[in-house]
Amino acid sequence: MKAAFQSVAGYALRPSLWPTIPSLVSRTLFPAEGEATGPIAKARCAREAIECDRLPSVMSGFVWTPFEDAEPELARLVGKARTVAPQYIGGGADMSFLYSMAQSLKAKHVVETGVALGDSSLAILASVSKRSGGKLVSVDRPYLRLGSEKHVGAAVPLHLRSCWELIREADRSGIGKALGRLHPLDMCHYDSDKSYSGRMFGYSRLWQALRSGGVFISDDIQDNLAFFHFSETVQHKYSVVKSRNKYIGFMVKTSPERSGIDDTSG
Repeated sequence: MKAAFQSVAGYALRPSLWPTIPSLVSRTLFPAEGEATGPIAKARCAREAIECDRLPSVMSGFVWTPFEDAEPELARLVGKARTVAPQYIGGGADMSFLYSMAQSLKAKHVVETGVALGDSSLAILASVSKRSGGKLVSVDRPYLRLGSEKHVGAAVPLHLRSCWELIREADRSGIGKALGRLHPLDMCHYDSDKSYSGRMFGYSRLWQALRSGGVFISDDIQDNLAFFHFSETVQHKYSVVKSRNKYIGFMVKTSPERSGIDDTSG
């Protein structure tokens, strides 16, 4: 009850979030048909997934690099940030997967949704900061439980923040602003609104901004069938990767010119 009150109070005190209230209420009262597809999605993920460290054997041009081996000092920052952050702030992105993908793509322009402590942000920034003009724009709505906002992105050190912009808004407004900063994208990572309708909204906008040969990534695709349905909509092959107790889905946006990374599953 206390958490619910804090969330309501948080929305009431933040006019920038008011435009998101109608969609939030609508999907709560009238959930989309795809919202209850979690069990089907999870079974499909389990059936089709491969382990992260097997990606080099099925993808040309992809080099698997454990983040803690490549960037041991940066890897330790996440653990330090987590010791002082509230448990409910979330997080837990597969940093090695994101770092390896950004490195393999030589990505310069990346947009992500969902930040929490900054696991994913740190992994992506560790790669894009190596390239002139490299930049990450992240979108994450303000955390509405009191005392947690200051921990958003806490794992990202000062020396990487010159390559990073954090837009503290909900997806409905923040994604558009992020794409106004960077376009086209080499890579995008979706890890925010986990509802079916929220995903379909964010997916379509990120996909449109992705360059040919760029990579679209979504975390926690076992929650519902949105990722699989979206892959059918855009008529692209996908891959599913097992990451601890969850699943990551990704697609390479095809073009007449090969990108150097081939998506061969799905």
